[in-house]
Amino acid sequence: MEKTLSRVPVFLLLVLLLFQSCRTTKYSEGDKPIRWNGQGNPKWTPYKKNEIIVFYKHKPSPAEVQSIKNAITAQGITVTAMQVCSKCDSYMELWKGINIHTVIHTEGVSGGSGGGGSRGVGEDSLARYSLNYTSAVPVDNTPQWRDSINVKYRPDKKMELDGTNKDTVTIAVLDTGIDTANFISKKLLWKNPEEKENMADDDNNCLDDDINGWNFIGGNRNIHDDNNSLHGTLVSSYIIDEFRSTSKNFVQIMSLKTHDSHGYGDLFSTICAIHYAVGKGAKIINASWGFYYYDESPHPYLDSLITDIVKKKGVLFITAAGNKIPDEDIVARQIYRDSFGVILSDHALRNLEIHNFYPACFSRDDNNVITVTTTDGSTTSPTQNFSSKFVDLGIKADRTDPTHMKFLEPFTLAPVYISGSSFATAIATGKLGAWLPKSVYHPDIKKEEVFDELNRLISTGSISPDILIRSAPLESNRLIRKGRYSHRK
Repeated sequence: MEKTLSRVPVFLLLVLLLFQSCRTTKYSEGDKPIRWNGQGNPKWTPYKKNEIIVFYKHKPSPAEVQSIKNAITAQGITVTAMQVCSKCDSYMELWKGINIHTVIHTEGVSGGSGGGGSRGVGEDSLARYSLNYTSAVPVDNTPQWRDSINVKYRPDKKMELDGTNKDTVTIAVLDTGIDTANFISKKLLWKNPEEKENMADDDNNCLDDDINGWNFIGGNRNIHDDNNSLHGTLVSSYIIDEFRSTSKNFVQIMSLKTHDSHGYGDLFSTICAIHYAVGKGAKIINASWGFYYYDESPHPYLDSLITDIVKKKGVLFITAAGNKIPDEDIVARQIYRDSFGVILSDHALRNLEIHNFYPACFSRDDNNVITVTTTDGSTTSPTQNFSSKFVDLGIKADRTDPTHMKFLEPFTLAPVYISGSSFATAIATGKLGAWLPKSVYHPDIKKEEVFDELNRLISTGSISPDILIRSAPLESNRLIRKGRYSHRK
């Protein structure tokens, strides 16, 4: 009897181990989004320390602004500086002070929620706080993804597109700027019709000489691309390339510099640029950037700005699905391990339903956000994110190898191939901008209407199905919403 009883715990232990193995296998595939619960030390700081953004519900009086300052100083923090998008704006402000970012996590001022999203301020909810999140341009982390030694361009590098008898589509590119001195003709830049080059503010928006756009990083008119990889210039080049020869429309690029020479931007500059683009009549906003986010819910102001305000103005928002960032994957694995005791697989980390990347994850069936990744026609790039819930389009690569899917760089004399959802996004923006009639950019625009119009143009023979979008299934677990993807020419 004692011998029989002594075996029971061993049997139960084996059952428990088997159950735990099954449970681990299930979670290792990633069936829960990554959320930081405040435990452990993931070294996760994807925001600018000593800064917060204050979003007002209405234009505040000096007394109301002071009441918010009082709430912050009650935490022992002094506000040392305040910044607005321009001197005319008052819908939000960037506040700076030593350790001011900690008010987001503090009881009383922030409401005590520890995730770091956006919190109510004051008894009457006059405003909301947010961390000033950083974002980066998503480029595949490959050795010398762009050859740094004298890439040579064709003699027609400053390609002159013919806009005769064509509608002009203004596309706002929120990126590292644009190089018109060496690569792109100034005739392809949007020109502010209300502004003159006279060091004055002719259009009364408190931005002097915003002729072709604005530098929201430096707070000046200099939109030159100082990024070592010319990311913004390349994104603009891919967009322009889709308007060559037979396109229905003509393009002008509104260059809004939201990312610095290293490819990093922040939420405050981005929101300022989005407001500018909408106010100045852009029809498409190209956002080849993003940030991974581990809070319980999406950033409410950025979400409502893109999917409500921008949508109501009839503007499409086209954004990158995001790429593998090794340091970010390390953080995500640690957070998941601390929460569930499981190490996520590489495959699960590329699933946007598990590893949330914004603004890509703002994409929903009924809104204006189009999220883009790269495909070879049967699967998505192993270095880029995928999701049957959030990703709308996959741009077919020009060349694939065992680890990457790459696009031929526009306007180079010798072939140069680069990879990244940044460039897939730009190609999608170019295709949509080149062929969509201006009538689709109506108030409360919906992307399903955009896709329906493209399908109509294809069915009537107005557009070749090899140029634009068609439906096709991808391999399981590498899904794109409704199987859509776009061919390269």
